[in-house]
Amino acid sequence: MKEGIGRLLADLPDADWQLTPQFAGNVLFLQWTAASTTHHVTDGTDTFVFRDDLISAQTVRYTLSPSTA
Repeated sequence: MKEGIGRLLADLPDADWQLTPQFAGNVLFLQWTAASTTHHVTDGTDTFVFRDDLISAQTVRYTLSPSTA
């Protein structure tokens, strides 16, 4: 998971993030957008499944697009 998070943060350095969380039981669905000077994402989604107060599974999906100046 660290590799994925590291890649995401490298793709979007110093980004402005907008997060919309939705909880259902032990699942968190997170819709998000992010914009940096180099790239932006308008369709980010993460799903987290919690077990014993720890993340037991995670998915992430986003389309990285170049930012226009």
